[in-house]
Amino acid sequence: MSSNLLSDAINSIKLSSLSQTDEHWPTFEEILQALHKQGIYIHSEQLAEFLLAHGLPVHPRYVPSHLQNKALKIN
Repeated sequence: MSSNLLSDAINSIKLSSLSQTDEHWPTFEEILQALHKQGIYIHSEQLAEFLLAHGLPVHPRYVPSHLQNKALKIN
């Protein structure tokens, strides 16, 4: 899957979520569910890896073991 496609999908999710409520950013689970609804079927660890690669915090329970140290630094 192209990183740009995933970026576009996540940005779309964030914008639609923010337009529905004041200042509400989607949770990790909401992002994953929205991606699945758009036909982008990725595992939670793949989404976690993508978010970490872009410097975004991710709850440790979703982070693959080989990225735990990076998650701790970002979080």
